[in-house]
Amino acid sequence: MVLTNYETSWYASVHEAYARREGFGPIRRIVARHGHKGPREIGCSEEFLDWLTDPEANGAGALFDFGCYGAVLSTWLLDGQRPESVTAVTAQNKPDVYPHVDDDATIVLAYDGAVAVLQASWCWTHDVKEIDVFGEGGSVHAGRWNDAVVRAGCAAGVARTPRPAGALRQRVVVPACGRSRRVCGRPALEFGVQPAGRGDSRGGAGIRRDRSKRCAR
Repeated sequence: MVLTNYETSWYASVHEAYARREGFGPIRRIVARHGHKGPREIGCSEEFLDWLTDPEANGAGALFDFGCYGAVLSTWLLDGQRPESVTAVTAQNKPDVYPHVDDDATIVLAYDGAVAVLQASWCWTHDVKEIDVFGEGGSVHAGRWNDAVVRAGCAAGVARTPRPAGALRQRVVVPACGRSRRVCGRPALEFGVQPAGRGDSRGGAGIRRDRSKRCAR
């Protein structure tokens, strides 16, 4: 048996997205972004590069190297559901550096009731490993390691209590009303959840309220 350790599968932020998905209703869209400025640019060994950029041995470039992260996370978040169709667009932006494989790719997975867009690249200026999960009642931005941003919609019935998560750095943004976004201009509340022990005198999570945020629509 071969076990592949996908680093993002262990991020606390990703597990926060998984834990909150049912409270936000059915998942409708997943957008995953994984990439960096390129394996040669970050100093990967020649032995590894020979395999990674071989269209026969590896099969593709950034398409496989970074597309796999979003594919794994989408499968997990959607309870193993298989996509009804898979399409992709690839590009070769640095043919002098990677002449045999793609260095940028966008993959679209169409599910019954949901879409996952996977962005994979060797052309970005910095390292990116993040995923956004959108449900009917809210969304979660799962950044690298333990950074998460949770946004709840204006609709009634959406869970609005920030969830202390130990060392998880998290912002929970919710509206201060129960009205539709289309007619609401009232401020929203922003909760900053700090690691345990750095908040109130009881050692719990510290909560910051910021009324400067307003409904998105």
